[in-house]
Amino acid sequence: MPTEKKSGLRDSGVKINKIISVGGGAKSSIWTQLKSDFTNQIIEIPEYEEASCYGAAIIGAVSEGFFPTFKDAIDNCVTIAKKYNPVECMEYSKTYDVFTALYHSLENVYHLNANRL
Repeated sequence: MPTEKKSGLRDSGVKINKIISVGGGAKSSIWTQLKSDFTNQIIEIPEYEEASCYGAAIIGAVSEGFFPTFKDAIDNCVTIAKKYNPVECMEYSKTYDVFTALYHSLENVYHLNANRL
């Protein structure tokens, strides 16, 4: 649940400036826009889809001294292909408490179903 995870981070003192999304879900513009709206957060999609390989290359570049810090490596190597800004966040926030209550009331059902698999 993106909004609850974000709230947990915020409650621990972490400041979230943006979300960088990779993987299968990031390929869907509808899903990514929904996540941006739900979390009221900018979401960026990197140009390169192979995040694990790209991340490993960045770690190697920093460890070998090509860049002094990970921030420098990321700033120089990562290109953002798409950016999603929150649009409908006010509409979603009006019903968030209902969504949260429904989600939590169904947690036992989720576990029952998961145990069947």
